[in-house]
Amino acid sequence: MKKTTPYTPKSGTSSNYALGIKAENKVASQYKNNGWNVMQSPGSRGAADLKCSKNNITHYVQVKSSTTNTPSISNYEAGRLKSTSTRNGATAVIAKVTPTETKIMYAKNNQSAKLK
Repeated sequence: MKKTTPYTPKSGTSSNYALGIKAENKVASQYKNNGWNVMQSPGSRGAADLKCSKNNITHYVQVKSSTTNTPSISNYEAGRLKSTSTRNGATAVIAKVTPTETKIMYAKNNQSAKLK
């Protein structure tokens, strides 16, 4: 994973970009509220948008969002996330955010990720 910086909420003006930032901030807040240390990938250009750690557990989180349907992740993005996570001893996690719900799941088996 590329260089990370301490988490601070991002902001943006482009509608799709702003939607993505809002979703990323929402997921980061859920992790922080459960006692995780959250680092964000600058510009969200890496395999993961967030690197979240607590005790000896690390999650690399790719955040996807949509206002109209269930967000999806491409096979390429999922493979990149899984391989980067494995190389760094982390667990790959995908967060799907819609206006009505946020699902945070392990990439390996689509089970709900444990944040507590």
